[in-house]
Amino acid sequence: MAWLQGGPLLEVSFIIEEIDIKSIISNLKTLPDVSLIEEDISDKENLFEVGYKYDEDDPSSYRIHSINLNLFVEINGKRKSVLLISKVATETILIDFCFYGSEIDAHEWNQKGIQEGEYKYFVNFLSSLLDHFQGIIGTVAIEKDVLELISLEHTYPNEIYRYDKIDQIDLLKKNEQNNSFIAVGYRLEETIIMKCL
Repeated sequence: MAWLQGGPLLEVSFIIEEIDIKSIISNLKTLPDVSLIEEDISDKENLFEVGYKYDEDDPSSYRIHSINLNLFVEINGKRKSVLLISKVATETILIDFCFYGSEIDAHEWNQKGIQEGEYKYFVNFLSSLLDHFQGIIGTVAIEKDVLELISLEHTYPNEIYRYDKIDQIDLLKKNEQNNSFIAVGYRLEETIIMKCL
């Protein structure tokens, strides 16, 4: 059975400058509200490092470096989450926490629903993650990750997502009228700025 079931998913995602996967997971373990439930993290770390071919039949196919981790997160109660960690461009990592996002609790799957009034807790969670991981830009949205703020036309890996090419202010201006995101957060020097859309 899948760890996280049903939908829609509420996603809290952000982009960081690449650090090695062991450092990401070590940093994750220091978060007081996050509990990893994976048995053997080293297997997942190795899977990320090695990656896999996008097209196994094509010898020149690029490699995907991506893993999923099951965890619990304390956000206004204990919630199941699947964490996706992916290399999306040179020196650039996407971190995406996925939560059961329906307003209705799913007792049969032990999943707590999310009411609109609870979005503020997920916005605060994004702010703390951007600070903790030195994130560049992040979003809270239903069924969308931060990459969709940058481009709807490209899949990853793609250099359009490269951390040092991201202009946070420009992205915010382009997406001011885009109400498909609950919130956008970004780092401006050492300050985290959150905008609820």
